Amino acid sequence: MWKADTLSFAGRLTLAQTVIAALPSYTMQSMLLPKGVCLRVERYCRDFIWGDKPHKKSWHFVPWEEFTLPKSKGGWGFQNLHSFNKAMIMKLSWGLVNKPSALWVRVLRSKYRCGSNYIPRIASRANASNAWRRIVATWDIFSQGMRWNIGNGESVSVWHDRWLHSNVVIGDTIVGDIPSHVCSLSVSNLVATGGMWDLSAIDHIIPTNIKAEILSYPLPEESLGSDKMCWRLTSNGMFSTHSAYELVEDNADVETRNNLWRILWKLDVPYETDLHLLRDYVFAKDACVEQNPTVQGGILVLYEFMGLPPLLSPPKMTPALVGWRPPPLGWCKLNTDGSVQNNGCHAGCGGVLRDHHGRWLVGFSHNIGSSLVLMAELRGIILGHIVAWDVGARKVILESDSQVAVKLVTDGVPNTHPYYFIVHRISLLLQCDWEVHIHHIWRGK
Repeated sequence: MWKADTLSFAGRLTLAQTVIAALPSYTMQSMLLPKGVCLRVERYCRDFIWGDKPHKKSWHFVPWEEFTLPKSKGGWGFQNLHSFNKAMIMKLSWGLVNKPSALWVRVLRSKYRCGSNYIPRIASRANASNAWRRIVATWDIFSQGMRWNIGNGESVSVWHDRWLHSNVVIGDTIVGDIPSHVCSLSVSNLVATGGMWDLSAIDHIIPTNIKAEILSYPLPEESLGSDKMCWRLTSNGMFSTHSAYELVEDNADVETRNNLWRILWKLDVPYETDLHLLRDYVFAKDACVEQNPTVQGGILVLYEFMGLPPLLSPPKMTPALVGWRPPPLGWCKLNTDGSVQNNGCHAGCGGVLRDHHGRWLVGFSHNIGSSLVLMAELRGIILGHIVAWDVGARKVILESDSQVAVKLVTDGVPNTHPYYFIVHRISLLLQCDWEVHIHHIWRGK
């Protein structure tokens, strides 16, 4: 082992995190190690970081519980190995759900009689393999991270499945038991013949905010195919061990994270500079004057957060003039937008279609109800396409100030993405017999 006294503190941190703590990673992918083994590896990490030796103990100035907190919460980002082991096992559960054609998945589903449904039946079995026992042990936690993407709505229970964007299970929000005549409702049963939401069967049972969220949700359609399962803790809907670890550690609530700590750890300076910024505040001014504006801004925010006098004056911003520009001759320009107020309780979208002279052709607005801002932006893009097609526009330039929404539409998303089906609706509209270009534009143009 390396000699701890020849390395800097940052060097010992890096080696402990990337080498010592990573040694059991391969075994953790299929085995749930005894907790005592994980605690012993963590002890080796602590001893190396603080320079402990068999005959000499050193002071540990930071408790280990603080080391294992996420950096976004002011911790040091070390992983609790027992929780990380569970997150690695949950990756097997994700494969069991989303890789039905894989050989190992077919073997497990057949051997343990999981059924042919999209979500397998998970139950403990006598003489089960080690991998299966670990899947069973972590399944309850894993299921908390899953959410349905609604396609035709036939596979999803209104009450017992997580399918709304707020991630609530509707059955958990009602008082009392679910009436027997509506207990087996699927999401597709809530759509009326005319293609509108029909909540008359459950209107008197569900809370007002849940009703508003359902009414703002895009309608299920047969053309969208079967419902899909996504991982609700990542932006792209794909499982990640990091997000699973946060779920196990109960740190998955994004709203509790402090972005100011992220600024510190993402400064464009050597790793050890981060560690010394707070300790060596008196000398930090001279060290960071020559850094780029991004670093200066990060240090400004950091010291303001810590209640210390500012080191630097804020970087100067150069204003830029923006304005609407007409499209080429024979083209129309469609500008759409979405807006959310009161923490998503009130959302709407709208847009304006103009010709190459700047003349107003048609406008639209729509009250969505309860929604997230990205959903409002995408709903505005969908309605804009429909309105432009209906008025006969066949050469359209669509502009949106949501860079994320434009990227989703132009690049496409996997079928596990939380917004897959609404992006898929837009792609179907783009396949019609017309020419549409979609661009991001800065707010104010």
